[in-house]
Amino acid sequence: MKYLNLGGIAGKIVGGSKTVAGELKRWAEVADADGFNLYNLEKPGAFEGIIEFVLPELRAHGIFRDRVETSGLTAREAYLGKGNSRSLTDHPGSKHKWVKKQEEI
Repeated sequence: MKYLNLGGIAGKIVGGSKTVAGELKRWAEVADADGFNLYNLEKPGAFEGIIEFVLPELRAHGIFRDRVETSGLTAREAYLGKGNSRSLTDHPGSKHKWVKKQEEI
């Protein structure tokens, strides 16, 4: 057995920091991914390796931010930038909007 698959059915990337960062960048570009959920399978250790080795590579690719100014912004704006408080019109979620009902007089 070359690899043992642990941690569910999610995609796995095996390799060094350049390989992992490059594949995450490819996923972001191909699938238009907004971000990634990383799983800590090895305790302790997995996140230390990500922080020490993978994040610098992601920064070098321009796909990881160190700081985000969030004062006065919605969560969506904090991620997508000021003025992007709503789903884009081509996003499936854009057709679902909450409208406050006017109370009867």
